[in-house]
Amino acid sequence: MCACQVLVTAYSGDLLSLFSSEGDLVTRVQLPACSKARHAVQTLNHTLVVCRTLPRHDVIEVDLLGHVTRVYDAQLNWPRRLALAECGDVIVLDSGRVLLADDELRLKRVLLTGDHAGFNEPWRISYSSPSGLLVVGEAWKFDSRWTGRVTLFRLV
Repeated sequence: MCACQVLVTAYSGDLLSLFSSEGDLVTRVQLPACSKARHAVQTLNHTLVVCRTLPRHDVIEVDLLGHVTRVYDAQLNWPRRLALAECGDVIVLDSGRVLLADDELRLKRVLLTGDHAGFNEPWRISYSSPSGLLVVGEAWKFDSRWTGRVTLFRLV
């Protein structure tokens, strides 16, 4: 039996729903007022790390009651997606760069920037701990048509 769970961000951005692998609702977490959550991940400590665009562009950690326990300490542009790395580290996809934060949400280092990694409009990320591969998905409009690509990076 898999202990996997699925975390869903509501379209309105102020509610997170955690479902069991069987599809049963485990819990709902109401985020602080005026939150506009874009994406969230569950940590090894069973808290939730959320990237938001309101009330400002930030990344927060909340407990299962929705209380903010930490706020990411680095300046962010437009945090879009998150991924959980080994030892509780959090990978943050910000506008044009990928950052690594520790389990206390302190910036450890910049992993990738568009200038050095060659991506234009990173939109999605996924990380596989066993392989160390970070998948970065891009999407952009060119001549009135949407196009994109997927790039793999091995994190060491």
